[in-house]
Amino acid sequence: MTALQWHAAWQALIHHPLFGVGITLAAFQLAFAAYEKTRWVFLQPVLVSALMIIAILLLCGLAYEDYAGSSRLLTLMLGPATVALAVPLYLNMRRIRELFVPIVVTCWWPGRRLRRWVWAWPGCSVPTR
Repeated sequence: MTALQWHAAWQALIHHPLFGVGITLAAFQLAFAAYEKTRWVFLQPVLVSALMIIAILLLCGLAYEDYAGSSRLLTLMLGPATVALAVPLYLNMRRIRELFVPIVVTCWWPGRRLRRWVWAWPGCSVPTR
């Protein structure tokens, strides 16, 4: 195969409609396996898989909009899965109330720092409201 054919095949692969689904599921499975093997708190599967997806998008030169469009199927299935979490949350409401402040701080603080870190990347802009 010539270099032009390899480039065309690579472009066809990264622009396939299911490319986003594939890299999302693969990244999560790899991150989950790493976490299960080591049990290190810093290897949380969601965090590691998000970082892996960011790295893949940067290496492939894909825009986030292209990735979001190709992973729309997962986003669509996320809605019912989120609603299904309502029952366990309701059953554990007393425990959640007891730990309300640590939960809020844990969710708020990293998100605040992550936004500043992501916006520092070249090509990223601060969203306007």
